Amino acid sequence: MTATASIVVPALGAEVAARVHGTILSIAVKMARESGATPWTVLGQFGRLWSHIWVGGAVGVYKLGPKEARLEVVGWPCAKFTYCRNGILGVTQGLIQLFCRKVYVHEVPRLCTPTALGYRIAWA
Repeated sequence: MTATASIVVPALGAEVAARVHGTILSIAVKMARESGATPWTVLGQFGRLWSHIWVGGAVGVYKLGPKEARLEVVGWPCAKFTYCRNGILGVTQGLIQLFCRKVYVHEVPRLCTPTALGYRIAWA
């Protein structure tokens, strides 16, 4: 895969998140922001969100610092596909960015296997 292709796929995931955000979700996001929601609020819901979207796999979120987390997905056969790995990265980035000024999401290679994903997330 070329460097350009690996950049485009996360951008597609972020675009999907932006389109979803543009619908009814925008009302929920606005209300959440006004009530003091943070990226931690969203990250706390990832497991529930995952179970509504996918059959199989599980999600864990680990606090690494006040504005830093690790997201792990295990038992998910689609993890072997670059498209899926980058898509989840982009969607994660898009969702977290709704609740902060800037977000950085990076794959953690040692956590990535054909059935698992790992991302380090930081925001400002």
